[in-house]
Amino acid sequence: MSNKFKTLISLTMTRYHIARSLALTIVCAITSPALAATTYSTGFEDFTLGPMSTSAVGPTQGGWSGGAVGGFVNNDTGDEQIVDTEVHTGDQSWHYARGYNSPGSGTPYTPNLSDAVDNVGDSMSGAIWFKAHTAADNSLLAIETGNIAGTDRAEILAYIDNIGGGLTVRSFTNGPTFDGVPIASGLDASVWHELSFSLTRTASENAVSISIDGGTPVSFNGSLKGYRDSLLQPYSESSRLKFRARHTDGVAAFNGFYLDDISYSVSAAIPEPASFVLLGIAAGSFFVVRRRRRA
Repeated sequence: MSNKFKTLISLTMTRYHIARSLALTIVCAITSPALAATTYSTGFEDFTLGPMSTSAVGPTQGGWSGGAVGGFVNNDTGDEQIVDTEVHTGDQSWHYARGYNSPGSGTPYTPNLSDAVDNVGDSMSGAIWFKAHTAADNSLLAIETGNIAGTDRAEILAYIDNIGGGLTVRSFTNGPTFDGVPIASGLDASVWHELSFSLTRTASENAVSISIDGGTPVSFNGSLKGYRDSLLQPYSESSRLKFRARHTDGVAAFNGFYLDDISYSVSAAIPEPASFVLLGIAAGSFFVVRRRRRA
């Protein structure tokens, strides 16, 4: 075999490997989960009227759970029901009157998504519609993100207080001091309201943004990452929602809230510009080889 022929084979194989590497790079950039979002939504239309969870061990409807346990703890008759008497849209909603007040498992967790807010730049966003059952009954609802294992809240999104003068929505920042963040007040307890949110992991915090009824978002650093940092605990990822009745369980005077049209999605971080620079270098190398061949 002549040296010229060996050189031709070598150049051909080099071009093949560069082209293959470039193709794989492009495919990965296009199909990578880093550009995908996973989504969950429910209007409770496919749920059966009555309890969502029958006991602490379940079964529980619609893929919901008590997190690390099958059902809802302290789930007395009337604590939580799928109803058709009050809805935002459709024919059914969820009435969460009373329940277990725990930051861990046993409270209502929505289904996990196939992705989670775990790395810097990952984000979660969504919306929840809510309405008070009875005005000024001092019910208090916590809306939080939940971790994959269902053992803990990952971040506090909002507390909804049903007090005299209307509904108040607030949150917290600067864990472990948990400074209050006012979001809205004086909301009409007799009508439905939309809480929309976003949570993005930054290099140091969870950046949270809350908007009520499409109003100007209130943005702040969440409290729980800082709280865990102070205890030298690891970051807790967000992959779903968690609901907690913060008022006393077993007291019929607390009637809680109706919830409807719940939706959320998780999007992984978009690749940094450096990734695209590497892609450009790969493309440039490919074209350089082609140019040499023509020469």
